[in-house]
Amino acid sequence: MKKSIITFENNQSDIKIKKFQIRKALKNALKAVVETEGVPFPVLVETVWVSKDEIAQTNNSFRQIDRPTDVLSFPLQSFNPSDAERFSSVPDWEFEASDKLTLGSIILCPEIAIEQAAQYGHPFEREYIYLTVHGLLHLLGYDHEVECDKVIMRKKEEIIMDKLGLSEKLYK
Repeated sequence: MKKSIITFENNQSDIKIKKFQIRKALKNALKAVVETEGVPFPVLVETVWVSKDEIAQTNNSFRQIDRPTDVLSFPLQSFNPSDAERFSSVPDWEFEASDKLTLGSIILCPEIAIEQAAQYGHPFEREYIYLTVHGLLHLLGYDHEVECDKVIMRKKEEIIMDKLGLSEKLYK
């Protein structure tokens, strides 16, 4: 099977970053999510890091919430995570332009990720990877608006972070 791809674009200048290290971590996060979820085909995901101001504007534009947030996801597909056959219903035309299925985009604010990492007592790397995993699960149809869905999504996040060697238990 061909490899899935996660792109990375840094559109902020407030936080100095190591692009190679971040790209590798994002690639590993995508691989862990795809394997855990049993996605049977290669996927393409865009990740963009933005400033606090930009994510606040985007959050207000798309969710009518006038404040910054840590991560936003914009799925291009509609998956129901409780449907065991959810990946078999993807139409062939979705793959016409590429051999990969484009899942969507994740917008992340590293400044907020740094604040949250300090608050939770773990490294910045763990926080941005967690937020990426969180965003990827949203692209695959998971949500946390209702308590029962939140429990399921959090459990998935835990399993994936454990696979990545970044279990929350390591930092407590």
